[in-house]
Amino acid sequence: MVFLLDAAAAHLEEPPPDTFAALGYVPTPKQREFHDAAEFDVLFGGSAGGGKAAR
Repeated sequence: MVFLLDAAAAHLEEPPPDTFAALGYVPTPKQREFHDAAEFDVLFGGSAGGGKAAR
């Protein structure tokens, strides 16, 4: 049984570094939701496409 646990532990990877913490960036709850999204395309902050005025 110990051998199986050792073999499984050998395949575990270290988690990626927390880039946000390294930069001192603390996202808002909506930004965190955006960052954690698993979808490839995420629309955030208005409709997709043109129509946003640059004043």
